Amino acid sequence: MIRLSVSALALVCAATLPLGAQKIDSLALHLHMPRDKAVDAVVSAFTQNGLGVTNSTPSFVEADQGRTVGFGGQTARKVRAMLFGTDSMTTVVLVGDEVRYDDDGTSILRRLRIDNRAGGNGGKVWKMMVAAAMVLDSASVPEAARWKQ
Repeated sequence: MIRLSVSALALVCAATLPLGAQKIDSLALHLHMPRDKAVDAVVSAFTQNGLGVTNSTPSFVEADQGRTVGFGGQTARKVRAMLFGTDSMTTVVLVGDEVRYDDDGTSILRRLRIDNRAGGNGGKVWKMMVAAAMVLDSASVPEAARWKQ
């Protein structure tokens, strides 16, 4: 009779499970254009993919996805693009945040990064972020960011 310790059994079981997608909570894109043109491209990509732009500067684009009211409070989601560049190349970093508020919508209970493992409305926002990133620079979007667990 073979006896396995609990930890050895856990290792055997873990080895047989498929690996999940790597967690990705931001997208870094490389655009071959100056920053002023890159801002216009980001605004256009956001708009084309359902991310309504609410704020834009020469180095920042923001899409406020509004608040939803649910059991135990309110949730707000925002997508931000930060642009860093030179005369011929711009790096764009896309991030999404989900902020959970109390029932009044005044006190922050929790702040989360929207990532490729997000579900529900956060998952929908992630898909819009990836779609916008694909328009801008599909080569920089990792396969794991596109895949939804």
